[in-house]
Amino acid sequence: LFSKTEAMTEFFIEAVESECAEFGLTLQTPRDPALRGSHVSFGFDGGERVMKALAEQGIVGDFRPPDTMRFGITPLYLRMSDLARTASVMREVLEGLT
Repeated sequence: LFSKTEAMTEFFIEAVESECAEFGLTLQTPRDPALRGSHVSFGFDGGERVMKALAEQGIVGDFRPPDTMRFGITPLYLRMSDLARTASVMREVLEGLT
């Protein structure tokens, strides 16, 4: 199960970095899968607005002040397609903020 979580977290990081490269998100989660566990966090000034907009789209994560957008990744409830959708919707939200 952990190997699946590791693959999913890596996929999500790569998807968000690819989809949202120009918006200045910073990865706050360690790149080393052995250090990151099953959460992925990105820093973004305005992250609270992003997380609220994602929630309106049915995407659940949480915001930690001052700028952390945090996502729990579990293969029991999520598929790779859910993670790809999250990255895509995040891009749409970020585009709407600019």
